Amino acid sequence: MLGKSRRLWPLAACTALAVAAATRPAVGADGQSLAPRQRPGDVSQVEVLLEVGGDLSMVGDKDKKVHALKMSVVGSMVYDEKRLPPGGQDAGEVRAARQYRRCDAVIKIDKGGARPRLRDDRRLVSVVGGAGRTTMFSPVNPLSREELDLIEIPASSLLVEQLLPDRPVSPGDEWQHSNDSVAALLNLDAVSESDVRSRFKEATATAAQLELAGTVHGAAEGVSTEIELKGRYKFDLATRRITWVALLIKEKRPIGHVAPGVDVVARLQMKITPKVTSDALSDGALAGVILEPRPESTLLEYESAQGGFRFLHDRGWHVVNEARDSVVLRLVDRGELVAQCNVTALAPVEAGKRLTLAKFQEDVERSLGKTFGRFESARESVTAAGHYLCRVITTGEVEKLPIQWNYYLVADGRGHQVVAAFTLESALVDRFGTSDASILATLRFLAESADTAARPTVAPVRK
Repeated sequence: MLGKSRRLWPLAACTALAVAAATRPAVGADGQSLAPRQRPGDVSQVEVLLEVGGDLSMVGDKDKKVHALKMSVVGSMVYDEKRLPPGGQDAGEVRAARQYRRCDAVIKIDKGGARPRLRDDRRLVSVVGGAGRTTMFSPVNPLSREELDLIEIPASSLLVEQLLPDRPVSPGDEWQHSNDSVAALLNLDAVSESDVRSRFKEATATAAQLELAGTVHGAAEGVSTEIELKGRYKFDLATRRITWVALLIKEKRPIGHVAPGVDVVARLQMKITPKVTSDALSDGALAGVILEPRPESTLLEYESAQGGFRFLHDRGWHVVNEARDSVVLRLVDRGELVAQCNVTALAPVEAGKRLTLAKFQEDVERSLGKTFGRFESARESVTAAGHYLCRVITTGEVEKLPIQWNYYLVADGRGHQVVAAFTLESALVDRFGTSDASILATLRFLAESADTAARPTVAPVRK
């Protein structure tokens, strides 16, 4: 049998080559155009599987030593995506509306784990891509940071066609990807150096098979990161769309101000089915829905069920620690740690009672101890939600470094009280600006009546 197979192999090989030559699409002397064709109103269905494994590096709360923890993530999602007309002033901006049919993950870290999912009333998501960045938000209800992390994955289906060449190409041709394109592809804040290139591997009768590879040096969440990237993708010649993407991402990132260090390998597979219909994304269903990003629509929601409070915050704020009745956030701007915010629920008091401004100042001075310098200002006011507000600004020193503390007491008149303390270097006061405004303006107590417990909207604190 072996001898017979060997004798037949040359004939079979010639036949296969002849068939391939007859079915391969013609490529002109100048190459083949891989220009995508997608118009506003087109709807696609996208299926994604993301698997991540490796180590996280974290500093222990007690021993202050660096610990390596095994982690794994398996996430999957299915959504319909409708291309929208371009908006804004960025000529390269692309926009889409998504309706998630499913979006969840299983996360394991050391001996613990979590199963985050996208809440049902957040399944409509607007996506805006341009200038190396992608902005995602729910136009109906604010996303939490956990939900944003869940949907903000590499290789956004809205942007993958930026990988295609801007000129006709032939099998074997290569092209370089810009730093902005790579940053958008990998959800990085910036890319300083990249040699990621794509290559036209081969053409069949129905598709162009392409591959990419390279290394990336960039920044994410305020720290540098190194990535090795390999991938393959398929361009369907009939629909003029990328219909399949597979990426292998190896990333090393040190511990940052708001996130652990990572040494992980991620595998992503994406299937895109063009030309589908979606009732949830019909013109009628989207009528009156504001899909353009606004400052208030991109705020994130934090809720403490045990602390009994909820607020919205700018995306520069990141939750770094949570306890039963408190949360710690840090503000990072352009890679630099600007401020820290501690929000704590106080023990309930009798309805109608609350801390006075004078007593609040005493408590603030006592809590700061030897670091306290002086009070810069103190005042009382009422928020747009009708809450009593004390605002106390103090300055002092920590290890000879000038520090400013902005303390707020919020009380609802029914015995619920929350203290928010913002800590920042005095040299960063101008840069901090009003970064505390959205948190204070939107803070609500979960025990409020149905009339006032609606999801918070942005409203200024009355002075």
